[in-house]
Amino acid sequence: MPGRWTTRPGDGHPPSGPDVTDDDDETVTAEQAPGIEIVKTAVTASYDEVGDIISYTFTVRNTGNVTLYNVVVTDPQATVMGSPLASLAVGAEDATTFTATYTITQDDVDAGAVTNIATATGTPPVGDDVTDDDDAVDGGAGARDRDRQDGGDREL
Repeated sequence: MPGRWTTRPGDGHPPSGPDVTDDDDETVTAEQAPGIEIVKTAVTASYDEVGDIISYTFTVRNTGNVTLYNVVVTDPQATVMGSPLASLAVGAEDATTFTATYTITQDDVDAGAVTNIATATGTPPVGDDVTDDDDAVDGGAGARDRDRQDGGDREL
């Protein structure tokens, strides 16, 4: 080609006329893998009568590679207290926002133990919500007495 060309990345200056430019976009997609984990712990180890109250704590952790939003804990049997977490960063955990209580019924005393399941739910930036479940088993007085007879090494 006759003439002299001066070039810089992405544009060129021909000997005459307007500069020559070109743009090229490339999108690289992130592989998002949202994840959440909940651990439910019974603070109250046992009960022995109707009306006793079992208290629970929850630890919620972001196990994925994206921030989770509007993180909530639900439990169909217990009354959960604590506002939704606006966000939970990758690798972060929260052990103070959510607690719950459950009031013992006659059916619970008759059964000798209470088992209920809590669910943590978080919303990733893209895609469906992620969830995880955890249960806690709380023994009644009968379970505590059986534990003593077994040598005390059974977890309630």
